[in-house]
Amino acid sequence: MNQIKIGAFIKKLRKESNLTQEKFGEKYGVTYQAVSKWENGKNIPDIAVLNQICEDYHLNINVLLGNEPNKYSLKKVKLCISIASFLACLTLINIMLYHSFLNSANFSFETLNSSSAKFSVSGAIAYNKFKTSGNISNITYNEKFDNTFYKKIECELYANIDNTQTKIGNYSYQGNPILLNDYLKKVKFNFNSKDCKIYKNSTLFLVIIAVDSKDQSTFYKIPLENKVICDETDE
Repeated sequence: MNQIKIGAFIKKLRKESNLTQEKFGEKYGVTYQAVSKWENGKNIPDIAVLNQICEDYHLNINVLLGNEPNKYSLKKVKLCISIASFLACLTLINIMLYHSFLNSANFSFETLNSSSAKFSVSGAIAYNKFKTSGNISNITYNEKFDNTFYKKIECELYANIDNTQTKIGNYSYQGNPILLNDYLKKVKFNFNSKDCKIYKNSTLFLVIIAVDSKDQSTFYKIPLENKVICDETDE
């Protein structure tokens, strides 16, 4: 996590909002000295303030933390940021608040993405030497002209642990026929571990099994890419 980049980005947000350090600090319940330390890279906001900044400026947590390049101006970010990415930010912040007792050590943040052309997946992993927490909040089927309705769908999240496929999440549907994308809008996964190594080097993947009205099954395996580096957090 690069505090200098985070500070520069906060400074850019403040200036584009035409706020002084004092006014910006009042907005988030801190002094102008605290804002100055953020902008100079000497400190970063706590989780609650990061949450509020994300909400106020409609930002993805990965943009704010410097894990993704900021290719757009603030106005374009507000127009282009998706609702799904915003929800991913809030979900990840909630995970961090839930594990606030671990805040004595800094967390590293990495994104989760799909390497499959048929599916887009967005999520994130936060980890330190004590805890690893992650979420998948948005899965989209990219085949726009597939109008197949399914009466039963299973989505499972797996991790390769010691060359063994271990299920770490499951979301099932059975009922009125539904399009695959309508089902995927409801699918969310949260997962936790004390060892981040099981999430290293693309060890995660999704499996989707969909059964149509003729009892024909369609199977998809979706590899997930991430950049988790555990060496920095090992004891």
